[in-house]
Amino acid sequence: MMARNAITRKKVTFSLKGDLLEEMKELLQTEQAWSSQNRFVEEALQEHIKKMRRETLRREFAEASRDPLFLADIKLVERDFGRTDAEASELMA
Repeated sequence: MMARNAITRKKVTFSLKGDLLEEMKELLQTEQAWSSQNRFVEEALQEHIKKMRRETLRREFAEASRDPLFLADIKLVERDFGRTDAEASELMA
């Protein structure tokens, strides 16, 4: 019986530049931080995906900061919840 939180893995094939593959293998031997090539590639992909998502979010925030309707909405929220925020700050102090 398979555990409920088991991660489904898929076999895939990639083509990598030879020097990149050799550099990865070298790191695996010297650094001992990864248990396998699979783990190395998985962590590298996770980091790259996180970086791309942060960059997308940064662009969206930058775009929102130039949107007059968004900024007006923020001002309304600040006005409407200003008193509540002040009361909460007093309770936390």
